[in-house]
Amino acid sequence: MRSIGTLIVFIQLCSSLAMAQVVEPSVQPQPQPLPAATPPQAPAPVQAAPPAAEMRDDRKPRISIGVGYHTGSEAKFNSITVTTGTATGSGEYSFNTRGAPSLFVGVLYAPRNDWGGFAGVSVEANREIDSERITINGTSIASTYSGSKPSIQLSLVEINALYRWDKIYLPFGFNYSIPTFNKSPGATTDVTVSGALGGQLGVGFFLTEHIHLDVYSKVMSVTASLKSGSSSADLKRGLLPGVLLRVGYIF
Repeated sequence: MRSIGTLIVFIQLCSSLAMAQVVEPSVQPQPQPLPAATPPQAPAPVQAAPPAAEMRDDRKPRISIGVGYHTGSEAKFNSITVTTGTATGSGEYSFNTRGAPSLFVGVLYAPRNDWGGFAGVSVEANREIDSERITINGTSIASTYSGSKPSIQLSLVEINALYRWDKIYLPFGFNYSIPTFNKSPGATTDVTVSGALGGQLGVGFFLTEHIHLDVYSKVMSVTASLKSGSSSADLKRGLLPGVLLRVGYIF
């Protein structure tokens, strides 16, 4: 009987211990926040195709042909020497003429935002000489031509450097004249005219890919001498300044 009572007491003690255990509450998993939605990306802008003018390779030399007009109307020789027999004198000489149209052809190299160049040949129309004036040792003599007049025609070789941006460029350089002088009928004075170095500075515009417009301040130059009987005159170097307007087509 003692063993049965002891067993009952043991069972009761185990029940008490089991009831005394603390039941830990179950931990419910917390829901994870959803990742933020990525805003839609705007489509990349479509690059417009460059115009045909910009697609062309501008780093190749190209032929340019066109027409021009030079406004120069007075040539001046500021340091002449006149000899008659054994007597000499010094002074100046000038003649008046008119502007002249011209044709030109050349090679143009004009890359954008870079240095380039232009070289070519221009041929002017004939310029008639309307009047002339000579001053020797302070004494001046002027004469005016009528009827058949003497004339001068200039061809030029030009070499220019230039700097181009997009549509605008600045050319500057030198020219060398090849003159032809025609005496008036019946004139007895021998006239010798030779080429000389001149220069130009201007601004140019690409109106289209094929058409360009140039405006220059251009000075042309010649040397000349005269001889009539026992008298001679060394005119040395004379200058014919003016504005040159020129338009060309580029191939």
